[in-house]
Amino acid sequence: MKTRKLIKFSEEAKEPAIELYNEIEASQQPGGRLEYAKDHGSKLFENITRVAGLLTYFEHGPGAEISLGILRDAEQRQRRALLQERSSTQK
Repeated sequence: MKTRKLIKFSEEAKEPAIELYNEIEASQQPGGRLEYAKDHGSKLFENITRVAGLLTYFEHGPGAEISLGILRDAEQRQRRALLQERSSTQK
């Protein structure tokens, strides 16, 4: 059985990651951007961190930490995917 590798946030990315998580949670409240997409919102941070982990692994190899730049890149990718999903379901 293969063991899983843990990819951590770098020191510079830890606080922004917590802020991002809190922002996503707040956006699911009444009046928030994700008020009517709570299923997606509840998974959004997890998906962002998975993408960030994959980008880190493939760009820097095992043992690398998720940088702030990669975290932001993954966030933008997932937000674009959300917008594309919304526009395709509204047609």
